[in-house]
Amino acid sequence: HTHTHTHTLHTLSTPLPSFIISVVMPYHNASATLQTAIESVFQSALAWQQQNKYTSTLNETPQVQLVLVDDGSTDPSAHIATECVLSLSASETLVHPCSPGAPMCVTHTGHSSRQGAAAARNLGVRTSEGELITFLDAD
Repeated sequence: HTHTHTHTLHTLSTPLPSFIISVVMPYHNASATLQTAIESVFQSALAWQQQNKYTSTLNETPQVQLVLVDDGSTDPSAHIATECVLSLSASETLVHPCSPGAPMCVTHTGHSSRQGAAAARNLGVRTSEGELITFLDAD
């Protein structure tokens, strides 16, 4: 029997945002590469926002959701992921529910013990709120 833990905050009075795309990033002991992978999604989301292709104003809900899925890491990966997201969101929160106008929104979930890449991706899909879902490995 496995347990999942999700650090997603929802309030009953606030409807769930609708993202155009959810990027599911499963990871297991990826401390060497995780920060670079998260930053690459952030930079892509920022460029997409600045091109303003899909939003009429920058005050709308972010169009990109990054779903980080920890597959039972035993190294500092989960801490690195949290610290990276916090450092990227210096002026506005990227943590779900995130600030209007933020380039992306981050949901962090995972398994308490290793379940394998397929199970991690499936949990990521179940957690995703985007109209489209894509996958990006942490390495």
